Amino acid sequence: MLAAYALHVRWLDRDSDQSKARALWTRRGEDLGLDALAWIWPVVNDDSIEADILLVFNNRVTETAGAATFATDYGEDAYLILHSSRRTDGIVLDALIAMAPDSDLIVKTVNGLLGNQIRGRWNNVQ
Repeated sequence: MLAAYALHVRWLDRDSDQSKARALWTRRGEDLGLDALAWIWPVVNDDSIEADILLVFNNRVTETAGAATFATDYGEDAYLILHSSRRTDGIVLDALIAMAPDSDLIVKTVNGLLGNQIRGRWNNVQ
């Protein structure tokens, strides 16, 4: 996950390392967490891998009629990376907006995020 985040930060700074992103996908593939997949998705620049990543998101989404959420579990190490389900939803939402702007998951994920607020806030520091 940390390697994917590093690749994402470099991509944001216009220092895209597509070969390392592809190597990470080749090495871990669908075993990567949803956060990591969302971070490397715009970096890989390979239509086949991009389609595979979108398929992973479509397979791991939990949808209701009006909302969507992406659940992931980091086990006992979750506190080390400040994990929360809402954070994962936000990271995936950002990737969906960038990579699949016509996806119906965008509106549903926004609805899911807004629906999980308590008194206008989420229950974490992020």
